[in-house]
Amino acid sequence: MNDPAPPTTMPPELAARYTMNGLADVYDWYFNDSYASGEPRVYALRTFSELMEKARRGETHYYGVTDFWLYQALALFPLTGKRVAVFGSAQPWYESVCLMHGAREVVIFEYGPIVSEHPRVRMVTYDEYASNPEPFDIGLSISSFEHDGLGRYGDPLDPDGDLKAMRTAKSILRPGGLLFLAVPLGKDAITWNAHRVYGLARLSMLLNGYTTLASFGFDPRQLLTPGRSGVQPVFVLKND
Repeated sequence: MNDPAPPTTMPPELAARYTMNGLADVYDWYFNDSYASGEPRVYALRTFSELMEKARRGETHYYGVTDFWLYQALALFPLTGKRVAVFGSAQPWYESVCLMHGAREVVIFEYGPIVSEHPRVRMVTYDEYASNPEPFDIGLSISSFEHDGLGRYGDPLDPDGDLKAMRTAKSILRPGGLLFLAVPLGKDAITWNAHRVYGLARLSMLLNGYTTLASFGFDPRQLLTPGRSGVQPVFVLKND
């Protein structure tokens, strides 16, 4: 049996918190990407091979120009020999990018079950990690945290889900560890239930507790552009 579908509209009792007391614009764009109970996704070894070859050629995948910006970031902040945590995964593209750039081990943090056939990639739940914590050198969150708390992926509704996800990432990274982060930038908005868009107010809240070492594709004017989506530059953040 499938899990209950996420609500198609923002719950009125949570609207003030989701919109920061009306500061964020509201748009509609609904998805139900919750997992089917007990049915893990399988990431086949052949898929890893194909995607690693694509990464070797420097090609983009689902997020287009964001991948080019990530390649620029990885050229300056290499992954060679590092343990990398990938936060959120719909397909093993960024895991393959990490492997292609020399990561020693890649661990996926996700809500639902994933089976990886690659010997250097495995999946853990947050509860599993809490019972056996081991700090990571690098974290990677490309178009992931903006979804947290909106219910799209079967996660609990939480207006601060994205901020909590950043704090959780902070606890998983070693002191001084790096987080490669991409989220949609534009005038502050909630696109229910697809994602958040980060503007002048929410972006500063999201980055709290980290030092920005570099950014790729970022222009401050992006934070003023209204719309239900946004451009996704890549930030390299240090865990303070």
